[in-house]
Amino acid sequence: MVITNFVGEIKKMKKTKNLFIFFFSFLVFMIITLKVSAGECEYGTMKAWFSKDGIKWQSATVYNATSKLGEPFFIKAVIRSKIDLMSIDVKIWETGENKVDDSTYELLDGPSCFFTYYDIYPVSKNDSFTYIWKFRVKPDTEWVEGNAPLNIYTQFDKTDQDNDGISFTIVNLYIQNILCKNYTERLNDTINTGYDNNTGSGITPANKPGKPSQNTNKTPDFKVTDVVMTLVLIMLFFKRNG
Repeated sequence: MVITNFVGEIKKMKKTKNLFIFFFSFLVFMIITLKVSAGECEYGTMKAWFSKDGIKWQSATVYNATSKLGEPFFIKAVIRSKIDLMSIDVKIWETGENKVDDSTYELLDGPSCFFTYYDIYPVSKNDSFTYIWKFRVKPDTEWVEGNAPLNIYTQFDKTDQDNDGISFTIVNLYIQNILCKNYTERLNDTINTGYDNNTGSGITPANKPGKPSQNTNKTPDFKVTDVVMTLVLIMLFFKRNG
């Protein structure tokens, strides 16, 4: 009887230890992934912001923004290299769409990287590039009363075969079925994006249009609350089956 109880206690201790190791490993993985999701990889960093007026900026990812038909908005990104690079490729796209014609949005001003790659080269260690884009919701889009996430991907190319990238959603806009009162049909209704009022840094142009990239790895989007909920569900599972 004593031996049986002793064996039972050993099994419980092993199970507790295994559970502890699992949770520890899971937390480490989540911390590492969150760090990457926030805008950092082996070869560089990227931060992005969303603004309705080009003056007040919200850090990505912005989840609670709304927009009307024909309403403009602004996207800003600051990209920095950690090492000397062959090039940096930047792309902005809408979730669920593959080309500009089908998108909920249209690009009015800024580097041409909407559903294509904008190529920056050559790049030296600690170089910093700041870009501002002006978009607007298409006045005739059929996608209304729903969300249309706008994403950004930056790939840091050390060589043709050696690269690393960062990808996340900048803003998850809810599109209202209301025409913006300040809507204008002029597509050249732009702002001066040669200077960044928020950081005081100039807009650094890339040397030529973008190129296709073979690296399609993307960083998953999630919040800390998602991690906590996952941990709680796992704990309840082990408790129930313990």
